[in-house]
Amino acid sequence: AVFDPKSFTLMLLPIIIFESGYNMKTKGIFFKNIGTILIYAIFGSLFSAIATGLVLSALFSLGLFDPISMSTIECLIFGSLIAATDPVSTLAVFGALSVEPMLSMIMFHLAYEECDVSYGESVINDAVSIVMFNTMSKFLLTPMSFLAICDAVWTFLVMFLGSTVIGAIIALLCCLVLKYVRFPSVVLETIIVFLTAYLAFELTESCELSGITASLACGITMNYFGLRNLPKEGQEFSQRAVKVASSVADTLIFFQVGENVFLKETIFDVPWKLVLAVFVIIIVVRAVMIFGFTYLINLKRTKSKISVNSQIMMVHAGLRGAIAYSLALVFPSHNQEDVTRVTMWIVILTIFTQGCSTYDMLHFLSIPLHCNYDTNPQNAEGRKKRSVMASSGTFAAKLTAWIEDRVIPFFTNEQKEIDQPLLKSVRRD
Repeated sequence: AVFDPKSFTLMLLPIIIFESGYNMKTKGIFFKNIGTILIYAIFGSLFSAIATGLVLSALFSLGLFDPISMSTIECLIFGSLIAATDPVSTLAVFGALSVEPMLSMIMFHLAYEECDVSYGESVINDAVSIVMFNTMSKFLLTPMSFLAICDAVWTFLVMFLGSTVIGAIIALLCCLVLKYVRFPSVVLETIIVFLTAYLAFELTESCELSGITASLACGITMNYFGLRNLPKEGQEFSQRAVKVASSVADTLIFFQVGENVFLKETIFDVPWKLVLAVFVIIIVVRAVMIFGFTYLINLKRTKSKISVNSQIMMVHAGLRGAIAYSLALVFPSHNQEDVTRVTMWIVILTIFTQGCSTYDMLHFLSIPLHCNYDTNPQNAEGRKKRSVMASSGTFAAKLTAWIEDRVIPFFTNEQKEIDQPLLKSVRRD
């Protein structure tokens, strides 16, 4: 079975990424740890992709995986796609057990969202991995040189930052629509949310930028501003509808993986040496990345340092899934079939070995469970009190105050205005 890459890109991928941001719950903890999250998600993903690619290139040069042969550029492209983490299983367990919020948010941003299936590590990591995959693919046609590397870095920055801006602008325009237009049902409001998600993706792709990054930025912006313009029943309905659509899309992708592995392939077709080598490499590289970057991060953190147990859990949560598989389907070389086979088995191995052992690992590492934190995105008092987003007196605190006092009122309604009925009944004497 061959999954049509165009169908995946246009129909399934946007809603998966959008849901990661739209259903984000612990926004305060997310923004408070945004620096740490971005370090892991951007620099950590770049390190993982490059390190994985270079190690594989060295092993291929030794002829360990004959008859398969891959150039250094191909290895770096493969490193980019396999760096896309997808801790769906881990995050599902995290959400069910209410794992300490800081650990949840940090992890969900390095890869994809998820106390829910989408909160920290995974979310931004996916966007970074896809942008890097597209950037590195250009080297297959362009000889590597200093100017080419500078061009690639510039392309990466333009794609990432430009896509983020476009996604956020489209979401803010939708917020204004939801603010000034009254819809008679929550279904219509939810349709507007879906259209916004796909519009951000398609418009950004038409500009030859990263639709994935735009979808993520759109989802986070809609979560922070758009939900404030919906009545409480509209908030719940739209978030559940987006979650269901995302889960269906994810299920279709994993169904394809299972179908290919168990119905269309035989174990003799799988390059097992390469699969096991990649499995070991990604675990080791992730461990080096997590412990190395965390050491530097903890040097600057005066409070809430990331513990060793949390770091081990972050290493353990590096599952691979839908994004890595989708990129393997469009791998730009004659090794596409072998790359797809390897990626499918990496997805299966990480899910069954790491995902299924998440619950036991949490208990073994004594990670705090059943933590209570406000997950209501529309706390009526949220605008009056300074949340955990920033300490008072800092630049972040001033920026937060400006957003709450100026930006939020411009793009949103007061909750009491939203909850008023569309048509007021006329009282007859």
